[in-house]
Amino acid sequence: MGWFDTTARSEAEIEREITDEIEFHLEQRTRELVEQGMDAGKARTEAERRFGSPERVRQSCRWIQLGERIMLQRVQLALNVVLVVAVVALGWSLWHSNQNTQDQLRKLAALLEARATPPAPETPRGPSELERSLEPFRNLKDAQSASALAVETTGLEPSRGRTRMQDGWPLVADPKLRLALLAPFVEGGGHSFAVDILDLAATDPAPEVREEAFRYLKDYAWQDFSGKPLSVYQEWYSHVRGMDTVGCVRTSMLAYCARLRLLSGAELRREIEFLDRVDLAPTNARAFNLLAELWGQVAGETSNWIQSDDGELQLAGLRFVAHFKLDRQYREQVLGGLVFSDNLKSMENMIAACRAFAAGGQVRAMVSNINKKPDAIYRLMRLVIEHDSPEVREIVGGGVLAPLLSLESNPSRGAAEWLAWWKDWRTQHPSKPEGECDDSRWLDAR
Repeated sequence: MGWFDTTARSEAEIEREITDEIEFHLEQRTRELVEQGMDAGKARTEAERRFGSPERVRQSCRWIQLGERIMLQRVQLALNVVLVVAVVALGWSLWHSNQNTQDQLRKLAALLEARATPPAPETPRGPSELERSLEPFRNLKDAQSASALAVETTGLEPSRGRTRMQDGWPLVADPKLRLALLAPFVEGGGHSFAVDILDLAATDPAPEVREEAFRYLKDYAWQDFSGKPLSVYQEWYSHVRGMDTVGCVRTSMLAYCARLRLLSGAELRREIEFLDRVDLAPTNARAFNLLAELWGQVAGETSNWIQSDDGELQLAGLRFVAHFKLDRQYREQVLGGLVFSDNLKSMENMIAACRAFAAGGQVRAMVSNINKKPDAIYRLMRLVIEHDSPEVREIVGGGVLAPLLSLESNPSRGAAEWLAWWKDWRTQHPSKPEGECDDSRWLDAR
């Protein structure tokens, strides 16, 4: 049964057949009931009752007649769609195959043509720009040429200079020449990526190259890697890899401050004293005020150190604070309280306290009237006379006592000159028994 099958019955014909069939059954049943003696009208009603709903029967019959036709039509439509798709796919496959064949023929023709034509002579390929830039590393002959090459490389854009050194370093066979490459990258505050350059030396196979690298790295890492396992250095470098010099030193400085807060005893003293061995040039050359930031981190701890009963810790703390430009309040209240008291543990501590107190000048402005601190003046005067050394003359005499007395800060003023000044001053300020102390009496007895 196809779409154009003219022998198929129409739906109207099927509907008439169903109606006729239903009517036939009802008439048959009515005739049977009449023959049994029932009135014709009642027989018709009873026949319809027994037959059931004619409309429901009509719908069932219609579905039986038309359902098969609808199903077959749908199946036929699906088959036709599949057929069309198959024809299109076959056509595309044939076209694609034809295109591939044409491409293969063109390639074959080009190959045959190339074989028939003699090859053109090859133009000699010169060295690439990278190869030319690395050639000087291969040709280094002495330390002077290595240093000159490093100076030239530091003049490049920082990232480019770092890459040039990283590529060229493995090409230098002589450890002495590799050592000569380092110095220009750390001089004058160092290259922007000095730490990445120094990493080449810190992981070098030659022990002498590694030691030189660690000597330089101390100023960037704020810790000493010499004599320690390489893993200690590698742990630090993993946190600063790729940073510029300021970022690297700042990261290391903050780690140093954290250690100062955590340590105690001999370990703390060693960390405090480490500042004396750090070169601040890597950051000072870049206008980064490292010391100001460091002081902001540890100012609170320093007063505990220099007021400690531990003489060694006090000495380390006093030498530490001497590196900073201190505000007047700290110098007068904390340091002045030590210089003008008996809380210092040794002569060495006294000198260190005076050095820190005098750092930055303006001592006279802090203690403008010596009569307010007579005992302190007596003690300092006795100290410069009794301990007449160049260090005492310069730091105690020239740095503290002279400004307090409004004298010229002459670091060469010795014990005899100070004693002469004392006697002259005593002539103008006679002693009063109730106001004297052991130091003034000692001075008067000289």
